[in-house]
Amino acid sequence: MPADYLYTGNSPSASFTMNPFLVDPPGYCTILYSCQTIAGPVALDLCAINDGLSLGTFDAATGNFVFESFDNKDVVLPGTYTFTITATVGSTVETIDFDLVLVNPCIADVTLTEIASPFIDEVEDLGAPETLQTWDLSTMVSSDAVVDCGPIVIDFYLNDATETPLDPLIFSDRRAATSNDFARLLTVDYAHVGVYDIGYTFSL
Repeated sequence: MPADYLYTGNSPSASFTMNPFLVDPPGYCTILYSCQTIAGPVALDLCAINDGLSLGTFDAATGNFVFESFDNKDVVLPGTYTFTITATVGSTVETIDFDLVLVNPCIADVTLTEIASPFIDEVEDLGAPETLQTWDLSTMVSSDAVVDCGPIVIDFYLNDATETPLDPLIFSDRRAATSNDFARLLTVDYAHVGVYDIGYTFSL
């Protein structure tokens, strides 16, 4: 059975090598192999897929199969695909099944690494005008994903035991196409006086 495959192009590919059926008497008849995907999370024939991002190559002479894919997990869905290889000699037919597991690398095989934080500590008086701290994800975090796992998400919260959501009367997370601003809002409410330890997390 091929090793689990992570949608990483041809480095390495997923491969199945047939142990040839024995023909008795030997030397007189040629085995013809065929391949069929009989089960999987989506109805695709991976034996012969060739859509520009995924390529299935089956050798009818040997029964060997090679599968390569790059960044195609939304078409060839992750999961277990079952294949049947059929060997035919005249009217004699034998089959063998194997599974290929395609693993979504965005779930368990991606590390997000913080590069630098653009945020600085502030001490402000009650009633002070609003302040902004601008941030850009591209300079804050890096990803080692080998495929497109979608945009990285950042979430802000109070850095306490339960990661309490920020009070919208004190803070505002403003995101736009051109810039992102974390705002400390103007407030004159004495109930808002205090120390706010703000944290954030990155996720996919």
